[in-house]
This record gives sequence, C-alpha cells and structure tokens, in this order.
Amino acid sequence: MITISKKVYADLTERIVNLFSVQLNNPSLALLAIAVLDDYIRDGKIPGDDIPANVVVAFSMIRPEVDRAAERSRRARERAAMRRKAATRTACEIKPLPISDETTQTIQPKIMKNRRERRQEERERLRMLSKVNKKEKLRHVSKPQRSVNKVNNNISTP
Repeated sequence: MITISKKVYADLTERIVNLFSVQLNNPSLALLAIAVLDDYIRDGKIPGDDIPANVVVAFSMIRPEVDRAAERSRRARERAAMRRKAATRTACEIKPLPISDETTQTIQPKIMKNRRERRQEERERLRMLSKVNKKEKLRHVSKPQRSVNKVNNNISTP
C-alpha cells in the first residue's frame, strides 16, 4: 500500500478530472483514470492491456509524482516516529533527583519554551537593550557649543 497526502491526492484527481472531463469531454474516462490511480495507491497495481491507451498515458505521466509523494510521506512518517520516540525517551529519562539528608529540595528539569515564548523573550531583551543604549547615548552626548555668528560681528554700528 502506497501512502500519499490528501493534498497530493486531491491535486492529482483534480488534474485527471480536468483532463478527461473538461478538455476531452469524457467523464467516464476520468472515473476510470481515478480508479487506476486508486488501484496503484492501494495495491501498487500498474494498469494492464484492458485499460484505454489515453488513461495509461495519463497514469504514466502522474506515476512519478505519486512515487515522489509516497517517498516524502514515508520520510515524514519516519521523522515523526523519531520525534515521538525522542519525546517519550526524554520524558522517561527526566526524573526528580532523590532527596538527600542535607537538602529537602529537588531540582526540577528545565522546561523547554515554545517558539512563541522564545520570540517574546527575544523581543523583550532587544527592547531593554535599546533602552539602555539610548540612555548611554544621552549620557555621552556633549552639550552643543554656542556658535558665533561671524556675519553679525562684521556689521558696523552707526
């Protein structure tokens, strides 16, 4: 059994319907082509001699896409299984430290923050840095010197 995403399947069936129903004006061939696609996805069955040639041609054109989509889906399932396995492994490994006679507190494991929380902290950190930088700039700016208007000094008084 080949597994592909619903999005890819919907795209492929839409293209088949568009080709056979709209362009070739033959909806029965569209249904037959979708049945051939479903057979390939379910059983890996390639169309035989009893299928019309234009359906076989259409299927042979979309078959590489189906195979690529199946490979993407397989890799995505493997990655998801690895993430689940890693999550359960870390959940099993995180245990509170035993309480000793000297201390009665246990050290809690560090809780990972999600992306939204990390971005919010980063924004707050940058906001605080910009406030500190503005204060530093204001502290180091010297007072502007009074400029002497040389033109006014050259004017003679009557």
